[in-house]
Amino acid sequence: MIKSEEDCANVLAIIMKNYEKLKHIFVYLSSKSSYPALTQMDYAAFVLKSKINDKNVNLAAVDRVFIATNVTPRGAPEVPGNPGNALCRFQFMEAVVRLGNEKYKSPGLVKTFAEGTQRVLDECIFKYYEPEPWQSWREEELWSLDVDDLLGSNLENLQAIYKTYFTQIKKYMDLKDCYQMCMEDCDLGIKENDICLCFGMSKMTVKDECYPVGTNYVTLKFVEFLEFIGRLSALKYKN
Repeated sequence: MIKSEEDCANVLAIIMKNYEKLKHIFVYLSSKSSYPALTQMDYAAFVLKSKINDKNVNLAAVDRVFIATNVTPRGAPEVPGNPGNALCRFQFMEAVVRLGNEKYKSPGLVKTFAEGTQRVLDECIFKYYEPEPWQSWREEELWSLDVDDLLGSNLENLQAIYKTYFTQIKKYMDLKDCYQMCMEDCDLGIKENDICLCFGMSKMTVKDECYPVGTNYVTLKFVEFLEFIGRLSALKYKN
């Protein structure tokens, strides 16, 4: 897509400089979508909310970006864990670059992909799209002495609940277990999509999302389970 090595390096530098914000947005989007990926419908809603659409970026262009990002070159090895009908994290980053190209470079408003990427971030995504708190919620709400004391005094019971969902071969909780706990075993009155949101936002960063094939995205470790409980509480009693 980018033929100039200098332009490619500049695009990479922009993505890395803004990676924390972009990752935050993707975690939130995917947690509200088909976790751990972002469906085409939810991607299009994100583009619309970010006000990227204009006369140059119509619905056909938005779809074209999604399809091009998902294409696997002929003869290239299949990437495990990479859904063909949704965007994983690294594809979301590519889609941002392609959207910058459609909105600014292709119409001749800028000369390079790097300029287009920077402008679509500054003038659209970061300006208009505001995800719910992720890391800042941990730092401001969860990681406190009061919460630590509360979790500590209930640690044995929480460990017992967590282990309830173990099997002979599965020694962890997964998203299905969380649905069962919240909607059947406890009936917390929380909707399935909100449970998925709490699950996705409670996960630690999965460093390598495709290699090797494993359970990193679907596995809820105990420390993540504690955060999941905190996010469920914040969601249920926030009003």
